[in-house]
Amino acid sequence: MSEAGNKKEHKPKKRWTGRALVSLWILAGLPLTLVLWPTLILGIFMAPTLIAAIVERRRKKHMTASVGFLNGVAVLPPVAELWESGQDSTLAMHLASDPLNWAIALVASGCGYLVFISTEWVVAAYYRWTWADRLRRIESNQEQLIESWGAEVATPEANQLMANSHPVQTDGEDGTQSAAAA
Repeated sequence: MSEAGNKKEHKPKKRWTGRALVSLWILAGLPLTLVLWPTLILGIFMAPTLIAAIVERRRKKHMTASVGFLNGVAVLPPVAELWESGQDSTLAMHLASDPLNWAIALVASGCGYLVFISTEWVVAAYYRWTWADRLRRIESNQEQLIESWGAEVATPEANQLMANSHPVQTDGEDGTQSAAAA
């Protein structure tokens, strides 16, 4: 038997596309909504999360996560109320048509969008503040060194002299470096 016959060709795995996942959720979700009323409530009020998942093109889906977590928290009270009542269909329809539940779910998902949008600015401001503080400390240390050693150490000629007077040599087999004694 030839080697070509023994080897199986490995096909790359197909990744689920957004459209295929949505179709799968719809097909799997339809029977569940007929049986489980909390699933219907979750499906209705988690619509902003589904929209965020469809709209977002990034691979890691940070926007979907921030919208989904806050939207999920907002959906918990109606679902808990439905579970406590024995999953009654009339209560499920009442909860689904209650404007207050809609307002809570939509405001929570809007807060998720705000968290996603503002995170970049907050992190950038933090790094800007951290680096400005570090620069201030370095400049303060430089001023202390100039006061201790004199203004001559801060000249470009002194820097060049220091660079030339301490050549870097390797210590041997391990490749570590040290300054040669002058």
